[in-house]
Amino acid sequence: MPHRSPVISLCVVGLLAVAQRLGAQDVGPLTDTERARVATRSARVLDSLYVDRALSKAMSTFLLEGVSKGRWNRLTRPQEFADSVTAQLRAIAHDKHLRLIFEQHDPRIVENVTPEEQKRRYDETMQDIEDSNYGFPEVRILPGNVGLVRMDNFIVPWLGSPALAAAMAFVNHSRGLILDLRRNGGGHSDQYVLTMSYFLEQPAKLGESFSRADSTVEQSWTYAVVPGPRYDSRKPVYVLTSRETFSAAEALTEALRTHRKAVIVGETTRGGGHMGDFQPVGERFLLFVPSAASTTGDELEGRGLRPDIATRSDRALEEAHRLALGAILSTLRDSTRYRAFQQILRQADQRPAGRTAP
Repeated sequence: MPHRSPVISLCVVGLLAVAQRLGAQDVGPLTDTERARVATRSARVLDSLYVDRALSKAMSTFLLEGVSKGRWNRLTRPQEFADSVTAQLRAIAHDKHLRLIFEQHDPRIVENVTPEEQKRRYDETMQDIEDSNYGFPEVRILPGNVGLVRMDNFIVPWLGSPALAAAMAFVNHSRGLILDLRRNGGGHSDQYVLTMSYFLEQPAKLGESFSRADSTVEQSWTYAVVPGPRYDSRKPVYVLTSRETFSAAEALTEALRTHRKAVIVGETTRGGGHMGDFQPVGERFLLFVPSAASTTGDELEGRGLRPDIATRSDRALEEAHRLALGAILSTLRDSTRYRAFQQILRQADQRPAGRTAP
């Protein structure tokens, strides 16, 4: 599931871009003091926020014991340390959301950072998000008037909703829609709810979750009003998935299948049902902490979603396009238009495996 907090969890795209941009730069080695501080702070955060109390205690104890025993003393490279801690925490909790992140220029880290540097980091992240087109790198119409919306990230709505509204307006007159989530690793929960709202005519309950942080139960409902037109409920919808489809992208996939009867095409998703947010645990480290879970059980957690039509992810688009054309063909009554769609469908059937729609 997605992030809950409106704090800069909008930065999933920005965080990755900043990390890639800085990857070639020299970074200072990890000292014993910094290593102990990061592990100790991570233990404290997990103990107070992680969604499962028993596992939170087990992980915090493991980290504190690791500091006292010098478990990571030989790891002087920050990224190596982050990867090691991540793997060990996941071995305890089996939670793919758990992650210690080395990112020395992340805008969420404000410890010992000047206001000028904070602004520079924020501006760079905002530019990275803009360069990603707010999570929508591709929106087009395939042959047969089948809409295609590729959504790679769920950006917090106060930034991402205009791009979402524009994408949905562009495909509004299509006869069927393909939503490509094969590269989507999640994002902000509010954007997931807003996206789902474009596919339902009336407000509907999507689920409820328990938050460890404040011991509250929160319900998620689609919105009564969305920017721009909703997508016609009579039109077929297909969702493309891969092994990288994760978190909020899985939540949207599941909701579309449940409420809109969308057809899922591709691979079983990665399996991330918890919700949480990034917590600074040092001057160069963040910890993503899952702090909430569904009250009805974690169907997604660790399992993922199985597709209705199983196929390799690189073939999912052409398969969904053929399915959409077939569904549209079955609704046509005009003989001339019917023959035209038959020709489009034949061309789609003749495409070599592995090629995407033109």
